[in-house]
Amino acid sequence: MLTRIVRFLLKVSASLIGFSALALPSFAQVPPPYTIGVGPLIAEAGQSRTLVISGIWPNGCIPQSAAITAFDPGALRDVVISLSVPPPDAQCTLATEAFSVSTTITPQNIGVQKLTAVTTNGQFVANGEIVTSSFAEQRALFDISGLWYNPSVPGWGLSFSHQHSGSGAAFGTWYVYRADGSGAPKWYTLQDIKWDVPLWRAGPTAVAVPVPQILTATVYETVGGECPLAPLLIEACLVQPKEVKNVGRMTISFTSRDTGYIAIERPPALLFQALGPIERLKF
Repeated sequence: MLTRIVRFLLKVSASLIGFSALALPSFAQVPPPYTIGVGPLIAEAGQSRTLVISGIWPNGCIPQSAAITAFDPGALRDVVISLSVPPPDAQCTLATEAFSVSTTITPQNIGVQKLTAVTTNGQFVANGEIVTSSFAEQRALFDISGLWYNPSVPGWGLSFSHQHSGSGAAFGTWYVYRADGSGAPKWYTLQDIKWDVPLWRAGPTAVAVPVPQILTATVYETVGGECPLAPLLIEACLVQPKEVKNVGRMTISFTSRDTGYIAIERPPALLFQALGPIERLKF
């Protein structure tokens, strides 16, 4: 008897769930994933770029065209893309439908511009960004700010502060253990960061990073002086650095927004040593 009651309750619950799903509009069930693709992903100022807005629309009244409605070619201001859609009273099929519309833009300034796509009736669609660079002053495709580490080697990692949408400057710290096996930590700073982003001939494909973008930084070791007073808090004290020395160069090949490979080149012969993969710490 108990088994029959349980089966009956399960059937009723399934029916109610199905009814609720049918009662909800398709847009409320599954938020459609919209993207803004840029091609080429990165290029010089003055080069025409293609913006492709695509995704799965919640009904049959899909966007028919795209146009730039707010854009100042001489300034790094936000770009608004308007998607033409049928009026609100249009008769639309209820089935979701894929769409893809495109327009072109020609940035004139080096830097990062925010992209916002909206419909002609005021509905927000998607955000994105477009990066404009030059051979002499290359810029990264994405912001590397945050913590990076190798999950198989706990206890060391990298921290970056990156002005991606501003000046493009970046600064990093690298924390490791001493080589003498004492277990004591050691910190380095990563400065004079440069980028090599070989994407100049990339087509209008909406992929994250088609080829690695490479970061190169000078690694500095700072040696502190003697603590003039009793240590503060957790055996820490404020002292003037006794020595700051250039100990080599670090190279990171980013293969995506969240993964890469790290290597170090040490003087005097700049011997190359691969240190393995890294990934962005997400929390």
